[in-house]
Amino acid sequence: MSDAGRDDAAASAANVFETGRVVAERYEILQAIGRGTSGVVYRARDLYVDSGDEIVALKAVHPHLHGDRQMVGRFRREVKILRSIEGPHLCRLLDYVEEDGLLMIAIEHVDGPSLDDYLTDQGSLPLSEVVVIMRQICAALETAHDAGVVHRDLKPSNVLIEGAWAATSDNEPPKSFLNNLCVRVVDFGLAKIVAGDTSGTALTEQDMIFGTPDYMAPEQISGEGLDQRCDVYAAAVMLFEMVVGHVPFDTPGPLTTMAAHLNTPVPVPSETAPTRQIGVALDRCIVKGLSKDPDERYDSAASFAKALESLDDEAHDFDIEDADTDYDKAALGTTLASHEDEEIQRIKKRAQVNVAVRSAAVTSEESRRRHELALEPTIGTGVDERRFWAVLAVVMLMGAVAAGIWLGVRG
Repeated sequence: MSDAGRDDAAASAANVFETGRVVAERYEILQAIGRGTSGVVYRARDLYVDSGDEIVALKAVHPHLHGDRQMVGRFRREVKILRSIEGPHLCRLLDYVEEDGLLMIAIEHVDGPSLDDYLTDQGSLPLSEVVVIMRQICAALETAHDAGVVHRDLKPSNVLIEGAWAATSDNEPPKSFLNNLCVRVVDFGLAKIVAGDTSGTALTEQDMIFGTPDYMAPEQISGEGLDQRCDVYAAAVMLFEMVVGHVPFDTPGPLTTMAAHLNTPVPVPSETAPTRQIGVALDRCIVKGLSKDPDERYDSAASFAKALESLDDEAHDFDIEDADTDYDKAALGTTLASHEDEEIQRIKKRAQVNVAVRSAAVTSEESRRRHELALEPTIGTGVDERRFWAVLAVVMLMGAVAAGIWLGVRG
């Protein structure tokens, strides 16, 4: 690197590039567009392009993390992943820099807000728009999954919307808007390569969980083996949020949120937001996507998208495989609650879980306040243990009554 390049690297010690600075002798900084615990994302101009109007998103890792083996490993893994996957709903890798104090990735720039900012501005979205956004998210996931990559940190701040609808959520966007809307899934910094990778396990310490609590699948929280169905779960959480206006388990802190994902039955969307006219099939679609048992979920992003293919504009009803089955919301809640005892047993086997949760590189202030966890807390048995012993006492009591009746009959 030239002396000018080294000066740029030295000036980046605070990782704040002022407007107009040229870094890596190529990228002119236009503005910072997002900050997180791992780095800063800039809107920059690529000076190597003859026209001079090539705008890129430049993701720079904080200098104080350059000596962190795991952070450098994640940076290299993200580069490897972005080089291996390409699709209309992903941002293409354009360049990366790893030299003289710079760790940067240049990707396609998307002119639009994150889904997180969009939801903060709009609240719940029109159902026609929800379907288009979610199907494109599923298309991005399908591309990644086909390449053996699981995102592991899918959430609204990692979804960008090109040409977002500016009306209130009470108005349906025109078809012309829906036809031109383009969604991109970004930030594969926590992604896991589940096929053909020999180094990925070294990047995640034993008994550590990475992700964002509001969108983490139960098996992700419990530290079990992960596959593409954990991304399906996160997509279902986002579907719930777009339709209802908030996440299904909107609790005060990350630990209680994770406990809810493990133990609390899924809220029925139509009961949570009765004014939204949510149909039976949409209820079923969301609840199935949020099944605590991965085997009861949609087995792929493609099958989840297929459940969203048909929408009746008047009834707001989705055509899914079991839509003709009699629907009983009370029975649905009972069925979901039946899994709770099994979860209690599983929690008993996990005395402690060390959790590392990182925030997104591109996120709004509100999102950081909502999701960021600076420490590595511990989940204990607590309330779940008391619930376990209460259930055990009831079972023992029922056994004693049954034994008394049997002895009385024999006598």
